[in-house]
Amino acid sequence: MAFPRCAFLTKQHGVFAGQDDPLLADALERRGWSIEAVDWKDEAVSWEAFDLVFLRSPWDYYLSPELFLARLREISSRCGRLIHSESLVEANINKRYLTQLGRYQEWVIPSEIVPANDVVKMDWKSRFRLLKPDRLIVKPLISAGSFRTLALDLNQLGRSGALIAETFPSEGVIVQPFLPTICDDGEHSLIFLGGEYYHAILKRPKSGDFRVQVQHGGIYKRWEPDPWLVAASHTLLEHFQPGTLYARLDWVRNPDAASPVPYLLMEIEMIEPDLYLRFTERGIEHYADLLCRTIAFGVINTPGPNYNS
Repeated sequence: MAFPRCAFLTKQHGVFAGQDDPLLADALERRGWSIEAVDWKDEAVSWEAFDLVFLRSPWDYYLSPELFLARLREISSRCGRLIHSESLVEANINKRYLTQLGRYQEWVIPSEIVPANDVVKMDWKSRFRLLKPDRLIVKPLISAGSFRTLALDLNQLGRSGALIAETFPSEGVIVQPFLPTICDDGEHSLIFLGGEYYHAILKRPKSGDFRVQVQHGGIYKRWEPDPWLVAASHTLLEHFQPGTLYARLDWVRNPDAASPVPYLLMEIEMIEPDLYLRFTERGIEHYADLLCRTIAFGVINTPGPNYNS
């Protein structure tokens, strides 16, 4: 077969925003591919020129989600292939999916959707009574990287009304109890490639913060999850969107030590997650081979080399 010309969809022409991006581009180019970093917002791109458009680091998509979805539909209609598909992105882009996981809902952080018209006039004290935390997390339904994420303290709620109105003037939000375990135990990210568990990363926030992202001072390291967490992640992934090329599931330890559910799901990330392959020995090579098999055979879950991650 002819070697593919592939666009890495990112947020700026010619710039690999993710740390894994240049490593993966190099691995694919050594396999004969042609890789180009392309800004998803550029209306002048000739998408027909690419055999594959691969969502890598369009990390500003949440600022213009409707435009982003429209662009993916355009790419899908004009290009040979889009990974992941626009239908999968549409299912994953709105955090409402966290309330729609059926019989696995008990594995998810309790979550409530508040429509845009109700945010400002919401009786937030009632939310505290319902969810029974000391603090609440409130964030947009479409967001990333702790963008506009508020932690509301019950004792300071009277001073929070103006901040809530200013932060969410015209959009719905998702409300969750604040889990204190994220501050000391961190966030546990399990990465799946071709539908199979590959490796995990533990992300801890800096002292005094709850945000684990590196831009907020978070520290990342490799971590070995227990069997329950691997099995639960695989089950949820198959239930929500089977047959994915890549996915990352983020969990927090359940502060209720007596619960039969030891971890609670924060997110299932299948649009443009950092997969932290640079923390593994052979993850980049494994991913490059997986992509080559995906394009060659038109399937994702294809047996491949048994790399030691």
